[in-house]
Amino acid sequence: EAFALPAPDRSAWYDGYLYNLLSRDVETLADVRNPGAFQRLFRAVAANTAGLPAIDTLGRAAGLGHRTTKAYLDVLEETRLLDRVEPFFENTLKRMIKTPKYYLTDSGLAAYLGGLSRRAVTSDGDRLGRLIETFVASQLRPLLDLASPRARLCHLRDTEGRREIDLLLEAQDGTLVGIEIKSAAVIAAGAARHLVWLRNTFPDRFAAGIVLYTGPAIFRLDSKIWAVPISTLWTPPATGRK
Repeated sequence: EAFALPAPDRSAWYDGYLYNLLSRDVETLADVRNPGAFQRLFRAVAANTAGLPAIDTLGRAAGLGHRTTKAYLDVLEETRLLDRVEPFFENTLKRMIKTPKYYLTDSGLAAYLGGLSRRAVTSDGDRLGRLIETFVASQLRPLLDLASPRARLCHLRDTEGRREIDLLLEAQDGTLVGIEIKSAAVIAAGAARHLVWLRNTFPDRFAAGIVLYTGPAIFRLDSKIWAVPISTLWTPPATGRK
């Protein structure tokens, strides 16, 4: 509904949407004693969507203490406005980041809270990448809810930033599917290097690696690793498989 509106009307639509979320949905679940700080926290989470901010970092941006920040984040998650993706834990991996990854469940709302126009997003690679990753995460969630067997969504990143998997699916039997998300329409083999590492590190558990990108075709990047259009999450690809 918001997408079909011209920009000024879209802002007014989001104003009303945000007001209803915070004044009705949130109030039914929790006693938010500082609505202004709650909104500042919400905006801080939006600015860090698809990121790994520490709770105290978000709290400072909102002017809140650690305990209240944590409680307000719980409220955002309970109202399905926030999705916290926990890190992948494996004893054989060392120096892994144990911070959850934060996603707003509505990428349009994330852009609105950040005051981002289409031009601002498309001219900034980091912002574009974060919003596309946020959008993909929101598309995957309902698919995982329907999936059988069940799989949990997590992420993987080491403390030095040398290894990172945007999203990782772990089935109940330990099977792994790694997902990288790119805001590019053209993908080279190097885009799969972290997935190659994951495959080689867990050869018996690795089922597939997928690089989701904005192009139109499915093609193989490496053994068990494929480039796949983001649009295949809801529609078949326009071109044939290779």
